[in-house]
Amino acid sequence: MRILDKNFKTHKKQYLLQSMYAAIAIAVSLIFFDVANNPVIVAAFGSSSCAVFAMPHRKISRGRNLLGGYLIGIFVGVLLHYCAAYPVESQVLEKAIYIFLGALAVGVSMFLMTMTSTEHSPAAGVSLGVVISPWTSKDLVMIMIGITAIVIVHKLLKKQLIDLLD
Repeated sequence: MRILDKNFKTHKKQYLLQSMYAAIAIAVSLIFFDVANNPVIVAAFGSSSCAVFAMPHRKISRGRNLLGGYLIGIFVGVLLHYCAAYPVESQVLEKAIYIFLGALAVGVSMFLMTMTSTEHSPAAGVSLGVVISPWTSKDLVMIMIGITAIVIVHKLLKKQLIDLLD
């Protein structure tokens, strides 16, 4: 049984460097996000950083996929968030509504991303986070600024990055 990836010995420095890029991207994003109120959104952002710096040459890491996926995830999440915002008398019914609309947000986001060739799975997580978590319009703008920054850094470093995963 092999514990280390077969390419690790050859590219140790690259593995460390690209992992540090992902960590720095998350550290910068955590400065701007309200982590306590947006854990799902922050987690999706972390997943995006991992994808971009571990698989920089794959479709999931293209700027079109990141920006398009996040725009779709945010749009669908906001739309369904407002559908869930109507007060109901029963806490059980309210919970059921959030569960249904959160799941629907992921499914609709996935459908729209695949339809537009902007697949980025962490962005579907953002749609779920926007439905079930409190947020402000500033949060949504910061998400797009953060993901745009990752796209720019990815573009600048892409020639120096390697795919760390098979």
